[in-house]
Amino acid sequence: GRVYSDGFSVQNLEYKIRGFLVGEYYNDFDMSNCHNVILLYLIKKYYPNEEYKYLEKYINNRADILKKYNINKKTVLVMLNSNKKYNSNNKYLLKLDKEFKRFQYLFYNELPKDLDNYKVYQIEKQNKEGSFMNKILTIFENKILQETIKHFPIDCVSSLIFDGFHLDKNYHIKDTDEIINKLNDITKEYNIMWALKPPDTSVIIDEGIVIEEFDNKDYKSIKNTFEENHFMIENP
Repeated sequence: GRVYSDGFSVQNLEYKIRGFLVGEYYNDFDMSNCHNVILLYLIKKYYPNEEYKYLEKYINNRADILKKYNINKKTVLVMLNSNKKYNSNNKYLLKLDKEFKRFQYLFYNELPKDLDNYKVYQIEKQNKEGSFMNKILTIFENKILQETIKHFPIDCVSSLIFDGFHLDKNYHIKDTDEIINKLNDITKEYNIMWALKPPDTSVIIDEGIVIEEFDNKDYKSIKNTFEENHFMIENP
């Protein structure tokens, strides 16, 4: 499935802190609507007789659908990954949810031979069908991500951020639209499209704050100096 950092990394940072620390140095590129697009690719490839018109409609008109039905992306992802029936009065959302549940059933009970080695991941007792399909989607997500970053110099690719990655702004192509075109071309087999995620710039250093330098000092002396000048615990 997804690749996670071993220990602390930029990947673990809250997005506002991440934007503050690295937004100046890296561009953040993400796969758009990743799991839904991968799911459609897999259904077309392995279950060509299945209908997928509600999924395809969501992929092609996501922004309009989210606005029209006053839902967010997370709601649809819950529908996608949960075996619980979605409770709604909206006929389109109910039919989309019904498609998701059908796809979950197919992957769990009628897995194609090409994916037979994935059966080892059928280990969940709760939400077993939804969890298994999610595992397949994350495996393909990582496969696509690994294929993509091979097209860039290793010293220009920074953190992998789930369904995207950070690319050094010193990369020789400066035009981000040109980079996105390159990314889209790399993943065209899957119909994966990429987007540039702007860094969050809400965290700023207050004017007048002086950040001291503590070169060649041990932790204890830095801690004592910091607490004497900046920090006091009054209770307890």
